[in-house]
Amino acid sequence: MAALIYEIVWQKVLFAAYGVNIESITIVVSLFMFGLGVGSLIGGWLPSRFPNRLPQMFVICECGIGIFGLASLPLIHAVADRTLHLSMTGITLAVYALLFLPTMLMGATLPILVTHLHKHYRNIGKSVGRLYFFNTIGSAAACLLTVDVLFVFLGKQSTVAIAALLNFAVAALVAAYISGLFLIGAFIYHFSVPFFTQATVLSKSLGLLLSYGMVAAVAFIFGNVLPIISHYGIRQGKAVGQSLSWIYMANIVGATAGPMVTGFLLMDLFTLEQNILFISFASVAIAAGVYISTPSGAPAKLRFAGTAVLVAASIAAFHSASYAHLFEKLRYGPRYGSKPKHNHLVQNRSGVVATEPSENGDIIFGGGGYDGRFNLDPVLNSNGIRRTYMITALHPNPTEVLDGYSHPGSQPPWR
Repeated sequence: MAALIYEIVWQKVLFAAYGVNIESITIVVSLFMFGLGVGSLIGGWLPSRFPNRLPQMFVICECGIGIFGLASLPLIHAVADRTLHLSMTGITLAVYALLFLPTMLMGATLPILVTHLHKHYRNIGKSVGRLYFFNTIGSAAACLLTVDVLFVFLGKQSTVAIAALLNFAVAALVAAYISGLFLIGAFIYHFSVPFFTQATVLSKSLGLLLSYGMVAAVAFIFGNVLPIISHYGIRQGKAVGQSLSWIYMANIVGATAGPMVTGFLLMDLFTLEQNILFISFASVAIAAGVYISTPSGAPAKLRFAGTAVLVAASIAAFHSASYAHLFEKLRYGPRYGSKPKHNHLVQNRSGVVATEPSENGDIIFGGGGYDGRFNLDPVLNSNGIRRTYMITALHPNPTEVLDGYSHPGSQPPWR
């Protein structure tokens, strides 16, 4: 996905610089094919030299692509400004020189992955087929996502940033397995709500779409844990079904207890923001605990602990700013900037009640819907409270109000 997002964005930028013509299209397509081809040769050679370092080499490739991707647009603009008046040959060589490195790294990933996967499957056709399937699906999804969603709502630089995040996410997933899954899951989980909430301010439809995407992303990350635990926790030749049943039972117990504890206890004791913060910190702690328990060396454990501390510190540092005025953004969407902010907010497991300041009395919202006004001023009378005050005007000392009023022939309503 990341590679095709880069290709589409870079193609759009190069078209703006050199024009939309057959020459520009040819340069971009041939550049990608050339870089991928050279990269595949290098990626096929590296495993023979470093057979035990395949995941590390893949991580280096992904990180290299992501780092270049973040800086790619300013670099392309700088090169375009200096080569705009060159001949087509000069422009072609300049573009090739600029984008050769990232495309080469993209091409190196497939043979590295095939070699690594072949160690498990012992079947070249199955290894290549599975990787090529995901490669093709990712490419198709990237084209649709980039043109119809990312370009429409975010622009080129933000689109490139998303592609770079994909590179870094893949690198981190490969680097630390379960511990990395929990660490990345905690980070994405914590910032997913502010992310799609901020998108709601641009467009409610976009916010809804991204909320589905973020839920799917977090579920995908934590969904990897079960098969990995099964792979490392079940010994070959043992009773596989029985061993798996214990692992799966533990998974079901957790999946049952999680909603119960959260829905009946945590949501009643703490706010949404506090619960998300606690769960994020718990995920970081689990990640650190799992990695420390592995047979990795002390330097690796120290590096991972430092990464975990950095993730936890980032979550804590940006928590308040990220979750500020969360419910106003969700409720108002694009109108958020012109609307007043909540002055009171009550949260529990039954829902959210908020009040919004107004000259005629605070407006009450229950679950995001209008629920009347709070006003005790008989002059403003924004919610019809004169009826209540009228009672004292009709009787100097009323003791029973509306008693027997519904029965004909009964005593007067006020005594």
